Amino acid sequence: KKVRTHMARHKLTALTRPVASDLTPEQLTAASHTNGPMAILAQAGSGKTKTLIQLVSNLAQNTDPARILAVTFSKKAADEMQARGEKIGCKARFSTWHAFALSVIKEDNTEWASWNIDESDRAKYAVKDALGYRYLDWKQADISKVRSMIGHCKANGFLPKDAGCKLIADKAFPEKRSAGLALKAYDISQNIIENQGLLTFDDMLVFCLKWLETEENRARWAARYDWLFQDEAQDSNPVQTSIARLLTKETRNYVVVGDPAQSIYGFRGSSPEAVTMFNSHNPGCAMVYMNRNYRSAPEIVDVANKIIAPAKTRLPLDMIAERQTSGKVTVINAVDFDDEARCFVSEVLNHTNNGGNYRDTTCLFRTNAQSRALEEAMLKAKIPYIILGGTSFYERKEVKDLLGYLRTATGDKSENAIRCVNAPFRYLG
Repeated sequence: KKVRTHMARHKLTALTRPVASDLTPEQLTAASHTNGPMAILAQAGSGKTKTLIQLVSNLAQNTDPARILAVTFSKKAADEMQARGEKIGCKARFSTWHAFALSVIKEDNTEWASWNIDESDRAKYAVKDALGYRYLDWKQADISKVRSMIGHCKANGFLPKDAGCKLIADKAFPEKRSAGLALKAYDISQNIIENQGLLTFDDMLVFCLKWLETEENRARWAARYDWLFQDEAQDSNPVQTSIARLLTKETRNYVVVGDPAQSIYGFRGSSPEAVTMFNSHNPGCAMVYMNRNYRSAPEIVDVANKIIAPAKTRLPLDMIAERQTSGKVTVINAVDFDDEARCFVSEVLNHTNNGGNYRDTTCLFRTNAQSRALEEAMLKAKIPYIILGGTSFYERKEVKDLLGYLRTATGDKSENAIRCVNAPFRYLG
């Protein structure tokens, strides 16, 4: 009864203040939404963050900001959205799924409330232990593959005894014996983790879902919120999507923002279905397409459209470049990371030899492993560089430790010897 009364009170037909005047027609349509489910299908560079923050800000004028749950993929993204929201007077809070799950676990004083958060990934040692001589003694085990299978099980909300685990194990390990051992490794490692009172980030979500699947718990938490906004929905996993649906069962005020073409975490168990199947799970929902790119030059957008064209889950519309700058895209087929680095350095030197500055060039790379080749090539060419958003290859602890050993072995008696004494940790000092 309370829920029905609350829904009636917060069904809005008009905003108390106009939305931002600098929005495009598509952004304005999304930001003016006042009731029911909506999917904002926003392609790269289309201003989706600006639109989402404006929508949340508008709704917060007529709704207690504490009754708005806005979640995004990472803490960094949540902090950035929070800062941008505060600039336009938005009082709603932006969070991550893990932060929300932890609040449920803690506030309801669940059995996991007193567990220690596994911030240093100690759970991986539990998997190694399970595969080792103390338990399974699986000498041919691929530890990373077993951990990936466990991660997929948890992304789908499956604990070791759940039937769904077998399907995932069979897919990851076609050989029956290996699949069986992998399932046992999950069961054993999970027992080790729980006996140690470790709360992993995957388990936060799984335990939260299990808790909310009890109707009394679900109804209590659902009654807290009038709106749920899910950013980067293309990279959400089934557990996160299930939690969202449980919380919006009565209000149906559920908004997702995402682009299936930008889904990159399938290897962790994520799925773009939260976006692609949204209208199937939410009949009559609003659908807003944002395909105008305000970030990149037409040449780049054209190449991006051609690359993504074969994708089965892409949006039905190509991106349209709105930024009228000129340039060109060159594709270089490199043999390996080192060859790629040499090509990049050659481009930089060619640019500077023709009057350009080093600061004119930026190199974006996908994985930390690529930085080693790039740094070596630039050091050799005496090109100054700055690494943003990561750690220089030569500043990483394991690299410093190894260099320390090598220098000590060649007779260097500096502080490197001290580093070698206690690396790996030998309970000294």
